[in-house]
Amino acid sequence: MSVRREPGTVVIEVHGGHPDAPRPRGPDPDDEHGRGLQLVAALAAGWGVRHDGRRKIVWASLDLPGAES
Repeated sequence: MSVRREPGTVVIEVHGGHPDAPRPRGPDPDDEHGRGLQLVAALAAGWGVRHDGRRKIVWASLDLPGAES
């Protein structure tokens, strides 16, 4: 995982060993898994997936309070 600050935002990256991109799912209320991307999408200004040739990297950007975009 890495975190970096950019003008007006913070970018969080999580590196995963599995090459497949994650997919948002619609879990049932009793499911223990499947809500991660829903939370990221609700809280983040943006998110996405990229590959570096060996692994996937899921990133999310969060706007900093009081920062101008």
